[in-house]
Amino acid sequence: MKKLHKLTLICIIFIFCNACSTQTETTKTENKNVSQKESKKIDNEKQVVHSIPVTFEEMTKYPNGKYNGKYKVGLLDISKESEPIMKEAARDTESNIKSADLKNKSNSEQADLYVHMMYSLLKQEIIPFDKMPLQILEIGRVEDEEKKSNGTKGEQKNKEDRGNYNIEILLDASGSMAGKIDGKMKMDIAKEAIQQFVSDLPEAVNVSLRVYGHKGSNDEKDKTASCGAIENIYTLQKYDQTTFRQSLDGFQPVGWTPLAEAIKKSTETFQSAKENDKNIIYIVSDGVETCGGNPVEEAQKVSNSNIKPIMNIIGFQVDHEAEKQLKEIAEVSKGKYVLANSAKELQDQFKETGKDITSRRLKAGGAQVDLNMASVSDKMKLDEYERKTKENIRSVQIAMKHTVTILHKDEKMSQQLADEIEKKINDLTEKQGKQVEMAYSHFQEKTKKHYEEMSRSIKSE
Repeated sequence: MKKLHKLTLICIIFIFCNACSTQTETTKTENKNVSQKESKKIDNEKQVVHSIPVTFEEMTKYPNGKYNGKYKVGLLDISKESEPIMKEAARDTESNIKSADLKNKSNSEQADLYVHMMYSLLKQEIIPFDKMPLQILEIGRVEDEEKKSNGTKGEQKNKEDRGNYNIEILLDASGSMAGKIDGKMKMDIAKEAIQQFVSDLPEAVNVSLRVYGHKGSNDEKDKTASCGAIENIYTLQKYDQTTFRQSLDGFQPVGWTPLAEAIKKSTETFQSAKENDKNIIYIVSDGVETCGGNPVEEAQKVSNSNIKPIMNIIGFQVDHEAEKQLKEIAEVSKGKYVLANSAKELQDQFKETGKDITSRRLKAGGAQVDLNMASVSDKMKLDEYERKTKENIRSVQIAMKHTVTILHKDEKMSQQLADEIEKKINDLTEKQGKQVEMAYSHFQEKTKKHYEEMSRSIKSE
């Protein structure tokens, strides 16, 4: 096998082309015949040197060396346990060099041949981009398969099967929402958080805003008027920034808290919803029901209705009694209850409870892939692969230099030739390192743009 491998190496520099392409096992006699042809092909050495890979693509296609994965390097040199492997690599290098006629060759030309011989023996595996376990590649493959199998009609059917999100926000506009947190009115904080939340939703999501308790006052004389004040001020439709902002600006917190009746009326919003739509009610409140209703009971009725909405509740600086009631509403509707005690917490809780909607999702390999998470994951993987690729290049550099040291100690080459070879090794490593950085930078940017395009595409569905 050693003889066969030697022939393979010399085939790389066009010395044993015919022999390597037609035989799997070589006899001693055939070795002699092939050796007679070497001198005729030595003039191709410049072409051989050019075949050493420099670009990232060339490195991925170049065959792995005989000693790929068989040696380890430390910070500056080969590890002690790899010393026997390096001595074997040095012997292989010297044996292959003897097959070439180095007479009348300058130090530079001899160094080129040594570099090529050593590189072909010691080259480590470089993983191409399309072989990396990146989600962007899996998503792309699934997209191509779906396009081939479904076509335009199939794509439309998939969109219909997924259904859409319909969201109604019930905002407590009772007098207690006029209270302040860090000098800012709670209602203003809530409005800003809601505006930010709906602006981050995919464009296809339908949004509705219903307020309650925004008329009259919290005086007993105005209770009837205030408890009847439940108004759908932004009817279920696609989000429009200007119109939605105007709706938010059209009321102030003044009255009582008819939460139960507001939940009951929310069913009106979803009457036009399709069977496979996902209906979600967000309730933002800072207190308990004060109009005599039973919001938990109403939430149970709505949850059992044909619209089957999920209710996500954000308790905004609530007391124990209010928190208990709001938690029960979330439980009976299989939604989430979260507490927010500051402006930042309110915004964060909107993001947290709505992450299933705001995340950009695609099917890939039978699973739902969050594009935001996939993008971060792929970037981390690419960073790690770039580090490993550079480490492999550095390992080959160290191994080649160590091989030169062995050959020089064994008096197989002069100090002048050894210095020339090391210079060429350093030059090659520097060029390869720069090419790897360029390739990864380009692919990272390409991947980022692809994710952005997919996000925009899904957002517009």
